[in-house]
This record gives sequence, C-alpha cells and structure tokens, in this order.
Amino acid sequence: MFSKSVALATMVLFGLTPTTAVASVSSEPAPDAGFLRAVHQANMAEIAGGGIAQERAVSPRVRALGARFVRDHTAIDTRLTAVARAAGVLLPDTPTAAQLALGKKYQSVPSATFDRLYLRTQLKAHNAALAAGREELAHGEDARVKQLVSFAAPLVQAHHDALTAALAASAYQ
Repeated sequence: MFSKSVALATMVLFGLTPTTAVASVSSEPAPDAGFLRAVHQANMAEIAGGGIAQERAVSPRVRALGARFVRDHTAIDTRLTAVARAAGVLLPDTPTAAQLALGKKYQSVPSATFDRLYLRTQLKAHNAALAAGREELAHGEDARVKQLVSFAAPLVQAHHDALTAALAASAYQ
C-alpha cells in the first residue's frame, strides 16, 4: 500500500496539482537554494516513478527497485524539506516539465518495454544526482545542505549501483 507521500507525489507527477510555487528569497544563497529546489523536484519525481515501477514493472527486481527508491527518496526529501525551511528556501510544488513528461511516458509505454525504459532513465537521473551532489559539496555555502548531501550520497550511489547491476544482469542493454 502506498504512503500519503507516494500518493501525493503520484498526483503531482500527473499534473493533478495545478500550481508550481518557485519563489525566490533574496537573502538565500543562490547555489544552495537552486540545489535544494532541483533535488526536491527530483525526489518528487523519483517517488512517483518508483510507485509506477511497483505497479508496472515486469521484473520483480525492477519492482523492488521502485519500492526502494520510494522509501529512500522519501527519507531524503523529508530531511531536505526541513533544511529548506530552516534556510528560508521555498520549494516547488511539482517536478519539472521534463520529469512530468517522463512520468507520463512511464504510464504509457507497453509493459514489455517499461523495465528497460525505467532502468535506463533512472541510471541517467542518478548519474546527474551524483554529479550535482559533488558540485554542491565543492561549491555550496550552507553547511546544512552539505550535511544533507552527505546523508543522501550513499543512498543515491547504492541506487546507481543497483541500477547498473540490474541492467548488466538483464536483456535491457
């Protein structure tokens, strides 16, 4: 059974929440605020996409990855939301347009091609997340945000490794 956050993220992913509130607070450090917003949007997309994988994946391995991503990205986003609130950063209500489009694609592709699409797009997203985390650690200004990256990085790396292994062990290459 899905948690409230998964249900909300799924609703958001499919455009059932009409607004996106990306507000700028002039006193916030630009690199940290932008990073928090982008990661929050990625987390919402990961949670929704993981929910879709739990329902649509053919492979039990891909369904399990979806469940893991929901759990871990919910934990990351819970901490991120607290950091953003403490830093005075307003977060968007929805994933990006590209993330929303990918969610719609996840829903519409034939079942036979879902697993391959999911694994490949998630690997690409997790590569980007790892790079963004390294960039934030190197150039971010807020110690709370860097602590968030230190918490999230091992989870995201483990996701990356699991995706790589799933692709290597399958006919999805």
